[in-house]
Amino acid sequence: ELTELVVDEISDEKVTSEANDLKISEDQIRNVVKNTIESLPKETIDNIINEELKKVVLGRLSSAKISISSQDNKE
Repeated sequence: ELTELVVDEISDEKVTSEANDLKISEDQIRNVVKNTIESLPKETIDNIINEELKKVVLGRLSSAKISISSQDNKE
């Protein structure tokens, strides 16, 4: 039983060590994003931004509540 416990501890340490090695830092993610964006042509970036803005605007418009009053707004 003691041998099994020691083997289990080693395995757990190895798994934890491997998991730590796989973690990506926030700076690494930022660098990948920055480098990717810098490598794309300006036209591609403009198209992506326009498409995503369109999706957001259409999504908000479809969920918007519109109320039209038949009364005049007199001051």
